[in-house]
Amino acid sequence: MVTANGSKLIGSAQLRRGDVILQHGSMRLQPDAELFKRVFNEDFSHEIIFGEDLKIERIIAVLVDAARDCFGVEFEEKGLSDDEWEEILNNISN
Repeated sequence: MVTANGSKLIGSAQLRRGDVILQHGSMRLQPDAELFKRVFNEDFSHEIIFGEDLKIERIIAVLVDAARDCFGVEFEEKGLSDDEWEEILNNISN
């Protein structure tokens, strides 16, 4: 998401291979105004208000529901296999 003055609050990337999509994204739920000022050299003047009951589990559920509805698919949560972890760790050390 980019604000009216061009400030980026949400970042996202996708990788598609065959019928598989890897989605990565980040979203600042409580932006640090001082850090924003130092990085972008402008004031963070956007007030973001969340209810006290906002929990990460609820955020995840809403985003999954939205993606399911948008793409017409069901999601399966699945951990990485030992081989996948080994490949990751090998790539980190190289």
